[in-house]
Amino acid sequence: MVFNSSGNVNKIKVGLLNIRSLGPNVDDVHGLLNDSLDVLMLTETWHKSSDNICLSLAKPRDFSFLEQVRLNDPGHGGLVTIVVASDFHIHVETSSDIYATVLADIFSSFDLVNRINQSTHVLGGTLDLIVTSDGKETSVEKEVGSMHSADDFKKFFADKLKVTEKSTEFGYATKVNVALGKNTSSSSTYDGQSCWFYSSKAVDGDYGNEVLSCKCFHSADLAKQPNWMCVDMASTYTVDYARLLSRNAEPQRMDYFIVGVASDNPSSKPPVRGAYLFCGQYPGRAQVSMWHILKCNPFLPKQQYLIVQQPVSGPGYLTVCELEVYPADVVSGSDVSQTIWTKQYMDEPTKTYNVMLLGNVSHETRRRSLLDCVVLCSVEASRQCDSLNYCKSSGLCQLNSHKYGYQRSSIQIVNDDTCRWLLPSYP
Repeated sequence: MVFNSSGNVNKIKVGLLNIRSLGPNVDDVHGLLNDSLDVLMLTETWHKSSDNICLSLAKPRDFSFLEQVRLNDPGHGGLVTIVVASDFHIHVETSSDIYATVLADIFSSFDLVNRINQSTHVLGGTLDLIVTSDGKETSVEKEVGSMHSADDFKKFFADKLKVTEKSTEFGYATKVNVALGKNTSSSSTYDGQSCWFYSSKAVDGDYGNEVLSCKCFHSADLAKQPNWMCVDMASTYTVDYARLLSRNAEPQRMDYFIVGVASDNPSSKPPVRGAYLFCGQYPGRAQVSMWHILKCNPFLPKQQYLIVQQPVSGPGYLTVCELEVYPADVVSGSDVSQTIWTKQYMDEPTKTYNVMLLGNVSHETRRRSLLDCVVLCSVEASRQCDSLNYCKSSGLCQLNSHKYGYQRSSIQIVNDDTCRWLLPSYP
């Protein structure tokens, strides 16, 4: 357990499992981490190499992994530790701090050493730690020992260990917002009498979202009307994700928003639902004054224009206070090792994961494992696979094709608890 800054106790759940081949068991590992564990150590993974797709498949989005292949026999042995990233926020430099004392005792009990012994916060204090095992240093620990801050550690993970950095409140800091200050257009513009709510206000870098601040985009379209805005990214990109900030009132105007990409200038060819390439649809209802992130289908070609649109069931008056667009750091999404696969859910009344996307199946077969189904989908990605359904109980593997979208009514809860609908994205 660890103590937070309020003095409360947060329990950390840790698991150890001799998996005897990670590949056929990625779904079970993903489930353990997603439902209950904070740290999971796996032995006998037999994963052969650090870029094996089973590593990213087994890892939920907010987790990172460390792995080691048995060098003299890559097909056997192997070790993987999957952890959720977090900050300590305990003043370990203060010997009189009771929580620092407790944490030091925990480190001592497990032969752990904190490698950071200087201030890591602008106001002083050692709040971000780099903790490794004690005793003889490995080559990795020697590099860690030479670091001066937790930021150095994050860069080390990204560069050396290929660990995905967890998103923060303001997105992935290493990426560049390609929508900022770019030209925009919209289906209509709301006249607020004191000002016009132009679409350009959604890409001006101003995070103001007050109702009367006139810093958001509002369409003037009613329900069932077009209700879209579009940004010209000025170059072609493979989009990783879009991030939308909601207003401080009536967030339902962003419920289940759709994001798409296109090569046609909307001034000559206005976007029509189902006629442009479909990045994805937000899976739930928008919240007041919050950022909403939507990952994009990694198998789409590069495009210049990004579209945000209300679904046809929306209430009208699409409202977006800020739109940020981040491209992927890869050349192509066709390489399966560069993608992760995330279980989708039904969000009413609570998140339910035993769902499938019905009515969009392009190919159906049987596969022994989720990994086999993922590989099949990746091979077919350029033609007919944008997501997949997999049922562990029967081995059912369905490849779904929806380059131009799907109906939300096609997402259905099924009776088989081993069935999942998975969408690909970049890490």
